[in-house]
Amino acid sequence: MEWLLVGFGGVVGAISRYFVYLFFRQEESPKGTLLVNSLGSFLIGIIVFIGLDSSLALFFGVGVAGSFTTFSSMSVETIRIQEEKGWWPAFTNGFLNLILSAAAFLTAYLITQTLI
Repeated sequence: MEWLLVGFGGVVGAISRYFVYLFFRQEESPKGTLLVNSLGSFLIGIIVFIGLDSSLALFFGVGVAGSFTTFSSMSVETIRIQEEKGWWPAFTNGFLNLILSAAAFLTAYLITQTLI
């Protein structure tokens, strides 16, 4: 039955990701992808560091956060930016996704260590 937890979590994450896409679709910058990757990293950090039981971790970590974050979209957007604007903006997009996601994960760690 664990697959149901992952599946239902995936539905929540995918639909949430779609709403973020709708909110940012008029913009030319990939802010939506940057946002979901950072928030998803924060969520996964909270899950890891508070030690959720395995069922909740599957639902929120693998399901929700896994389907909410999007490395593939970041990759496609980075290539499109390179084609349209050059290497430096493309590098900046990839770098910001990695750094902000790592910073969000670290923030989750610091918050959980303070509260636990």
